[in-house]
Amino acid sequence: MDECWQALIDVPRVIPCLPGARLTEVVGDNEWQATIDVKLGPIGFQFDAKVERTRVDEAAREIELSVTARELRGKGEARAVVGSSLAPGSDGTSVSIDTDLTLQGAVARYGGGLVVDVAAQLTKQFAECLARQLRQGSAPASSSPASEPAAPNRETKPIGGLALIVRSVLTRMRKVFARGSASY
Repeated sequence: MDECWQALIDVPRVIPCLPGARLTEVVGDNEWQATIDVKLGPIGFQFDAKVERTRVDEAAREIELSVTARELRGKGEARAVVGSSLAPGSDGTSVSIDTDLTLQGAVARYGGGLVVDVAAQLTKQFAECLARQLRQGSAPASSSPASEPAAPNRETKPIGGLALIVRSVLTRMRKVFARGSASY
């Protein structure tokens, strides 16, 4: 649990685990700049994001991040408050993530209907990346000087919206058919 906590509070270490995200600047001990690339079919968005650690409760193993992202071509913005907490699980440490997300502008029009399903897929990818880091014993990215961003993640690719949308639609269809078969 301690190792997972150290990874979770090391924001420069976890930013590259967010699909499409890249750390661009360490502003201070509790503030970072990042870019996030999102591609929904033929439509692409690039966000400039400010990530701020607004609350840390080490005793309860809870952390809260505030993210404000502005689309670089003025097509919209996103704001999120992301709360994470750790608890002992049956086969390791359980991480709970609660996100309050607000979308405005074109990004809300294009992606609003599938946000919950897409967010679930992104959270799964984030968790898999963090778990991989912990298994490999990766050194924290914040070991670089505070004035320099962590080395860019060479594997950073835009969030592939089409694949996520297809998975989201299939998940919704399974839920509909599961409800339908339960009514017989």
